[in-house]
Parts: sequence; C-alpha cells; structure tokens
Amino acid sequence: EGINLQFCHIMVNYDLPWNPNRIDQRIGRLHRYGQKRDVKVHNFFISDTREGQILIRLMEKVRLIESELGGKISEIIGFILEGVNLQDLIMNAIAENKPVEATMKDIELAIKERKSAYKKIEETFLMDLRKFDLENTLKLIKDSYKKSASEKDIENFVRIFLDNTGGKIEPTRLKEVYRIMPPKEILTTGIKNKYEKITFSKEIAKKKGSIVEFMVFGHPLLEEIIKYCKDKSFDFGGRTALKASDKLKFPGILFNFIMKFTDGTGKI
Repeated sequence: EGINLQFCHIMVNYDLPWNPNRIDQRIGRLHRYGQKRDVKVHNFFISDTREGQILIRLMEKVRLIESELGGKISEIIGFILEGVNLQDLIMNAIAENKPVEATMKDIELAIKERKSAYKKIEETFLMDLRKFDLENTLKLIKDSYKKSASEKDIENFVRIFLDNTGGKIEPTRLKEVYRIMPPKEILTTGIKNKYEKITFSKEIAKKKGSIVEFMVFGHPLLEEIIKYCKDKSFDFGGRTALKASDKLKFPGILFNFIMKFTDGTGKI
C-alpha cells in the first residue's frame, strides 16, 4: 500500500487483509489512472479450512455482484463489503462450529444492503462511479488551488459586474486608480455608496499605501459582489441547462451558445 504501480497488472495477495477497504486500496495501486491492461488478482488461502471455504464462497458472491452491477471487483469490493467484519465472522464460525452456509447468510445480508445503496448512488448521480478516479480528482483540486485569479481577472470581473448592474467605475488622476459607485442592490451594511480610490494593482497599492484601497479577495466590496453573483436569483443575462438523452446513435456532447459582443463604445 502507498505506492503507485499502474505499470504492473498482476497481484498476488499472500496475506489477504481482513479489512475490505484495505483490499480495495491495495488493488487500487495497480488498477489506477495510467493502467493499460486488465488487472489480475490472485489470493492465496489455506485449503480445506473454514476460512478458505468462506473466502471461496465470498469471492464467488463478489463475482456475481460484479456481473450484476457491470463493474470490476477491484472497483466495488471496498464499497460492497464495507461494514462486513470478515475476521469476526470467520472467528465466530470456527469458535461456534457454524456451517459455512450460516456464515454466508450473515455476509449476504450485509452485502444486500450495500448493493442496494450502490445502485441508488448510480441512479442518483450523473457521473459513472466505476470510472471515477478519486486520486486523480484530488490532485486536480489541489493543483487548482495554486491557480488564483490574477489582478486583471478581478478587474475584468468587477467591470463586467458593474456594467450589468448599473454600477459605475471611473478613472481618477492617479494611474490605475479608480472611483467605484456600486449598484444599489449591494449597498448593504459595510458597503459604501462610493469608493474614491480603488486599485486592482498590487504594485500601486504598495506605492500608495493607505491612500488607496486594494481590491483583492477579502475586500468587503469584492466579497459582496461575489456573494451577490453566487445568488441563484442573479445572472448576467445568460442561462445554462443540461439535458441527457439515451436515444443518440453515438456518444457525444452537444453545446449550444447564444453570444453577444460589445464594441469599444459599449454598443452591442
């Protein structure tokens, strides 16, 4: 566990973990982003023992679930067997001399509940969970934090907002310093009806010091603008809708756009 082995495709478990999630994590070292072959997993166990008999029956059950759900064992075993304490079940079977069938009934009851939950998740969410790569997704999220909005991004965002809501932004005699009159819609507590000296430039803010206000994340006006834009009742005159269809002859995504262009004089 803990290393990436997508360049390997055969795993032999000679010390099969009792915890299904650990099995899932171990197989996931091979069955991950970048794997180009079918992963084959072999599990060693001692034959002619209660433990071996239960494990054989359990793997048969998992393969049956695999065919029902259309997934791969390596992708569903951790979820399906979550909450099944194999160690306790096997130890109880040995201590109480319970037949394999009795132990399997306990296992199947737990599996049935998890299988039902798995199907419900698939029906509820658009994404195919069998193709979801959590590790790669977390990496993308982590990388996205490094890419913050630039000064120009923030300025463009504020300008577009003011243009669409009746607010105003005017240049002052100072270079890259502006006068902003927010629209009445966001004149809440703490928001002024006029900001005399606002800059989007970090360099200008350093030079001018307390003379100007630096428009950056955390500034009350910018935070209020973002809050207002995130409100579902507000939009910039556009609409986004999604419709899925299973009647297409081939897979694909169709995008439709209505666009408007504004020239330098403000005419559309």
